[in-house]
Amino acid sequence: MPRYFITSDDGSGPEREPEPLEFPDEKTATDDAQLALAEMAVEVLPRARQAALSVSLDDEAGEAVYRASVTIEARRGEEIRAADAAHDAAADTVAELIKGR
Repeated sequence: MPRYFITSDDGSGPEREPEPLEFPDEKTATDDAQLALAEMAVEVLPRARQAALSVSLDDEAGEAVYRASVTIEARRGEEIRAADAAHDAAADTVAELIKGR
């Protein structure tokens, strides 16, 4: 049965399984890695306002098989309006620079 190393990072640094895990095939190993990433997201939300999560899968020889990451950025009310205003102001500045050329 094929064996794979899974490395996950929940934002506190990468953690690699010390021993390779056995899976019937690459798809099953990839599915497990995807589920691990989803579980990390569930653990982080709703307490984290920002998170960068990742998971990677390497075969026993160390060759990359799968990589995935999720970035979470949560904002509320006034933060949303402030970010929107900043984006609008930046777009206006770019538009004025384009018109001036």
